[in-house]
Amino acid sequence: MSDPHGIIRDYRKGGSIMELFIDTVAEHITGAMEQEIAEDLYDNWSNNNLEEGEEYAEHAFMSYASDDLKKQYNEYYNYTYDDDYYLVLSTEWDLYVAHKNKEK
Repeated sequence: MSDPHGIIRDYRKGGSIMELFIDTVAEHITGAMEQEIAEDLYDNWSNNNLEEGEEYAEHAFMSYASDDLKKQYNEYYNYTYDDDYYLVLSTEWDLYVAHKNKEK
């Protein structure tokens, strides 16, 4: 378990400093545990998004993609700035905001 600032470790047992059990576990074991947590969190996140619909879930997933992949996604669906699921590229935020401000 990651505790980069030592917050958990330093404030156990009413403020006294003591070593946590997790600090005694081998790093390869805690690394495997962190991987399991990551997979579980992803499954929960994905399932929650799927409850909103497949398009929503795909959009949420693609929001983490590179600009190149986002561009391909937008082109695949012929999305424009006016579409709800359009993914704004990091290089076009100024253009996107200007376009949205024109609509108001």
